Amino acid sequence: MYNISVIIPAYNVEKYIADTLLSILKQSLLPYEIIVVDDGSTDSTLQVINELKVHSHLPLKVISTDNRGVGEARNIGLKHASGNYVYFLDSDDLVKPEFISEITLKIKNNNFPDIVFFEAESFNDNNLSQSSFKPDYEREFTGYYSGRSFFLNEYLNQKSFSSSPCLYISKLNLWSDNALQYCDYYHEDEVIFHQLILSADTFLVLNDSYYFRRIRQDSIMTQGKNSKHALGIEAVLDSTSYAYSYSKNSVEKNFLKKRGYSFIYKYFNVCKQSKKKLSFIKSLKYTWRFKSPYIFAKLIYYRLLK
Repeated sequence: MYNISVIIPAYNVEKYIADTLLSILKQSLLPYEIIVVDDGSTDSTLQVINELKVHSHLPLKVISTDNRGVGEARNIGLKHASGNYVYFLDSDDLVKPEFISEITLKIKNNNFPDIVFFEAESFNDNNLSQSSFKPDYEREFTGYYSGRSFFLNEYLNQKSFSSSPCLYISKLNLWSDNALQYCDYYHEDEVIFHQLILSADTFLVLNDSYYFRRIRQDSIMTQGKNSKHALGIEAVLDSTSYAYSYSKNSVEKNFLKKRGYSFIYKYFNVCKQSKKKLSFIKSLKYTWRFKSPYIFAKLIYYRLLK
């Protein structure tokens, strides 16, 4: 027997949290439990959650904390989860009514994989007529992969692969057995992604879309880049380059290098946009760990432009 715990970190989302929870309530098959972690909201988010808990039959567990950030809120949810699988749902987004039932069936029919990836669609919030932010949530390959290297070889041939925790479901024991936790920086989902992948052995990749991502003003995704974004990317590069320097597996090293290179680009661009001083020492560290003259050349080019 297996079941799914849904974890929802929530902070100042009084306008959206009811719709998010109702999208779970409308599931043709309810999850085993829903854990909402109110991260010190200063609006009526917690009140809305508690009212829905009273007036619905949702298997809802509500945890209230002081404000610690979305990463720590997810960690708290993990500590309270008791399902075999965990799923992280953002508190302003929606899932399709058949999500839990179809994912449950696909898990059963594919030998209970460690991680299941799927696709999403985005929509603009009512007060946002248009946005230049156009995320790509398509999976460019599909299938069941018994073995990490088989999955990573496919991954390496793709242009992009969203690491959003809202677009995969994973076994709880991957997190507990490997002491995996989110960090408290921006891009916390990118920091944990390679750690989770390198802890798993079996993967299922679907081209089914189950998630609706809301594009709204003042979210972390759509706001202007600032020094917090740069610090978050430094955390990604610290973790990725460290793992690369100690890995003995060539396929895993190529996976880590691909992610590292993509974030070096982002690091330079975000530092430029946010006016944050690029850390020359950190950049040299990444160059050394990745053994990459390419990163060094990019660093020198960036310094010359300054």
